[in-house]
Amino acid sequence: FISAASSTRRDFFENARAIVRNFSATVNARCEDELFCPGLETRGAVRGFPAMLEAAAAMGARLAAGRA
Repeated sequence: FISAASSTRRDFFENARAIVRNFSATVNARCEDELFCPGLETRGAVRGFPAMLEAAAAMGARLAAGRA
């Protein structure tokens, strides 16, 4: 689960996380990893956060390799 937001409020992420986890449980899916990406106010803003990009790429690689 990757949550990108312009807000930096952690409680907003916690609410979104709860919704995703409940949905996953309802459809018998696994939600094994998560990444909160706060402060992304404009299109392309993530380029200014290399650690976020690296974390998202690592999550994608684990998913593609079946290790998610």
